[in-house]
Amino acid sequence: MRGRILTGFLLIALAISACNQIPSTMDEQAALGTAVAATLAAGSAGADSTETTNPDVTDKVMPTPTPGPTTLPETTLESFLLVYTSDGNLWTLSPDGSSQQLTTTGDVVEMLISDDRQVIVYVRQAFQPEVFELRAINTDGSGDRQLLSQETLDALYPLNGALHYLTSQLEFIPGTHTLLFNTRATFEGPGLAKNDDLHQLNVDTGERTQLLERGRGGDFTISPDRQRLAISQADSIGVVNIDGTNLRPDLVTFQPIVTYSEYQWYPVVVWADDASRFGVFLPSADPLAENPNGTVWIVPVSGTPQSFSPIQGQAFFPQSNRNSLLSPDLQTVAFLREDSQNQTQVLLLANVDGSNSRTYDQGDLQWIGWGPDAAHFAYIRDQNSLTLGTPGGSPQPLTEGRSLRWLTGSLYTVQSGQHGDWTLIMGQINGPTKELVRLTSDWLTYDVR
Repeated sequence: MRGRILTGFLLIALAISACNQIPSTMDEQAALGTAVAATLAAGSAGADSTETTNPDVTDKVMPTPTPGPTTLPETTLESFLLVYTSDGNLWTLSPDGSSQQLTTTGDVVEMLISDDRQVIVYVRQAFQPEVFELRAINTDGSGDRQLLSQETLDALYPLNGALHYLTSQLEFIPGTHTLLFNTRATFEGPGLAKNDDLHQLNVDTGERTQLLERGRGGDFTISPDRQRLAISQADSIGVVNIDGTNLRPDLVTFQPIVTYSEYQWYPVVVWADDASRFGVFLPSADPLAENPNGTVWIVPVSGTPQSFSPIQGQAFFPQSNRNSLLSPDLQTVAFLREDSQNQTQVLLLANVDGSNSRTYDQGDLQWIGWGPDAAHFAYIRDQNSLTLGTPGGSPQPLTEGRSLRWLTGSLYTVQSGQHGDWTLIMGQINGPTKELVRLTSDWLTYDVR
């Protein structure tokens, strides 16, 4: 009977592992399937009232990234730009409390701020009427323009039974106004099918090019020196120059992970600070099979990838919450293990080969993720209590909430609440916190720089 209980618990964890209370990326929204589609439809504007100021751009040969200022603004409690949605409209907020509404269509589902706080890229998506487009607007509210239309995206490849192609992952190349993105297909009903491609788009000029063709790209992670991308697919990991040249695919290959859902699992890559290598933690293929395990791989940009002894006895895929279990310094793995006798989870820290495994905390726990400097990590206790951990210290309670985002090694934001009642705060480790917004909208999505 105990084995059936644990198996049932794991199946539930698999079903919710790709999302928290609020989807933060387009992939997570797709993984939620038709339930999210219905919610977005209910909150969408009845008409497409935004005029297109730019025609669809056409492919150009290797646009040069547009540089931002030499010195980028630092994100602190006293200096930041918050962009968020309220009832599907885009707003900005500054530290002095001044705010500005930027859009009125009621169907914004994702946004991204450039490092210099000058431009915002945002996604409009509605189902009644059917609208998907990628747009940009200056942070002062001027220059609202279309970057990609649904027609342009649908023309990338034959649809072959798909309804549409949409953007999937969106990232600015740090210090520039140049966007990297890949695409995915949508269908009737739930499902997520990535095209494993890679495109580049200059947000200022509209120039666009395909860096990696369909099947050769994937999810990407930009190196700290902005020279390379780690490329993740559902069964392999490679590396490529940031301009799409010198692709080295299949540096690490593995069996696709069984998710027991309509989407595929893609590994989360962590770059070393000096950009000489990256690490990844790969779970065994089937989390419900006997003797599940996970293995750390270290992949140098030149040289041979290295794997360590598998860490045994735990299904690692459903507990990662799409955040890395491997620390940013590539030294430590954090993971949860069931204590079947007490019906709780044990949070353990271990070396990358599983040695020096030690218990950090125990209870009703859920992993959130490492801070960018590996000095701290966050997790949830008792469903709604965010807790701060340090590899060499004791747990510290942070605040109530289920969603934490690291801005720096010591600065974070926490989103708490539920549909119709959201609060977003910013906090400093061992320092003050500041409430940023309190909203009554169905969804809250945001970005901070």
